[in-house]
Amino acid sequence: MTSRTTESVIQTESMTETETVPEIVELNEIPETEPISEIETESEQGVTDFEKAKSVYQDMLENGHGTCVNYACQTYEKCLEIGLPCYIVWTNAGIYGHVANTVCVNEIWFILDVQAGYFLEFNYGFTEVVDEDGEHIADGGMLSNYSYQELFE
Repeated sequence: MTSRTTESVIQTESMTETETVPEIVELNEIPETEPISEIETESEQGVTDFEKAKSVYQDMLENGHGTCVNYACQTYEKCLEIGLPCYIVWTNAGIYGHVANTVCVNEIWFILDVQAGYFLEFNYGFTEVVDEDGEHIADGGMLSNYSYQELFE
């Protein structure tokens, strides 16, 4: 993109200075910018759900924070942003037990628990699947009893 600049005089109470400011050439011209995150770039390239899950997991390892509830909500939002099917899962103690995520990879719902360090694992005790509002989606029976590694590697 090319842009032209013009000089304008800005007056303040104590001084006058000359500043170069960009001139808008066309209203429909969109400036080129760097991608906000690596995840957004990958989602536009048509990657597999496994690669999306791995990208979310890595990003959350580096940038996630808070309790298991915080991690689960942050992970859920990142998954939705890139089109990875995701829900929140919790134990029979509900939000007062442990909370993580389930993501769908190869049409199987695996556990993605960034805070505990579990990437595409089997269901190790989650009893309910909910959406971001805590609305019931399914019981723990929809979750895989095998890890991704056991099934596909």
